[in-house]
Amino acid sequence: MALQNFVDKVGPIVSATWLNVVDVLKFTVFADASTKAEARTALGVVAVYSAVKPSDTQRTNNTFADDPHLVITGVPAGTWNVKIIIFPVCQAANTQGLQDRVTVSSGSYGPKTTFGLANSVQFQARYTSMNTSFQANDITTGVTFDYITHDGVITTNAAATVAYQWSQRATNASYTAIQQGSFMILTQLA
Repeated sequence: MALQNFVDKVGPIVSATWLNVVDVLKFTVFADASTKAEARTALGVVAVYSAVKPSDTQRTNNTFADDPHLVITGVPAGTWNVKIIIFPVCQAANTQGLQDRVTVSSGSYGPKTTFGLANSVQFQARYTSMNTSFQANDITTGVTFDYITHDGVITTNAAATVAYQWSQRATNASYTAIQQGSFMILTQLA
């Protein structure tokens, strides 16, 4: 009877058909939780969203646009750490460069740190806002080890879309590309 009362109380949270002893012990921690979010918080479970580029994307203009692979939709309200690592490459050296930023459909932006390696030169910068545009002039040609890392904070107000946007720094017929394997990770902080 006690187990039935327990299951009745946490029923909306439980999605599994079978409960083992460990599950029962975990569920006792948040038997009073009214939502899955409260249950995750009680268990110390952190929400994580990620997106990875399965293929390269090339651009030949300086108009910001969402990367087709680095967009995460339905991000719930909260405070999030955003980590982005991209692998840029240019068709012609030092002519068109890259500019990028992060956008949130409903929310606000915290600070970010940007660092990386472009054309064998290391760089680091700190910005007051995740959506402040970063510009890299010296992206090398061909398959290289250039990379750019952004690490910062955003706050979402409701189910939001978080997007990595980028373009060439200066429009040029020689393309700038973000290569496959580049990724974005959102980890909930609060």
